[in-house]
Amino acid sequence: MDKYRDFFHEYVAGYDTESASIWRKHEHTIRVADNCRALAADLKFNAFNTDLAELIGLFHDIGRFEQWRVYQSFSDDKTIDHADLSVKIVKDNGILAEHPDFELFCTAIFYHNKFKISPKITDDRALTFCKLIRDADKLDIIREFVTGDLQLPQDGETYSIKALNEIAAHKLLNRKIHVNTNDVNLTALALFNDIYFDYTKRCIREEFLIEKIVELYIKSDPSQTNLFRQLERFIKEQY
Repeated sequence: MDKYRDFFHEYVAGYDTESASIWRKHEHTIRVADNCRALAADLKFNAFNTDLAELIGLFHDIGRFEQWRVYQSFSDDKTIDHADLSVKIVKDNGILAEHPDFELFCTAIFYHNKFKISPKITDDRALTFCKLIRDADKLDIIREFVTGDLQLPQDGETYSIKALNEIAAHKLLNRKIHVNTNDVNLTALALFNDIYFDYTKRCIREEFLIEKIVELYIKSDPSQTNLFRQLERFIKEQY
């Protein structure tokens, strides 16, 4: 694993590491790779599959650095799908090209940020790795939200019934549908609805992440306290 981590650090060193945005994605990547290994351990993966899980985490966002260099933005909606770009960079650089699970590796990276995993992914092992990287990634994103990296609603904003019902029904919010409305500010709450594994749910419960996120929403928009408390109850039904 050390050689792959060394490759990753050398790759990132080719970008402006003095940039807070570049360094933020570097640190996010390392944490997600660590989350992947922790998830694999909890799932009792063998050593080979545990290493594969960590490798997926290590390279899942490698497209972010080029995305920032070209566009000075991490908005996929306004620039390029960073997972698609990550797969391209993996292939262009021959990363893990000789690995027996290279296609699975690329598939998991490709689907880590998509709204849903394609129903065409029917192989149980491939599906497990797709779910694992999504959990590992979301867990770190949620933790980042708690520390202040969260787009919060403004006092008095209103939200569509459709968006509220989707969260209450334990669904994600499709940013392509809600991107031009106040609903996009509810995205962080919806992330809790797309968690697969008990390990991730335990982390969320034990770190009180749902409660902390809800408190941030309430502090930002006190007029909607009852609404956020109700959404909190709906979300917790899964935990």
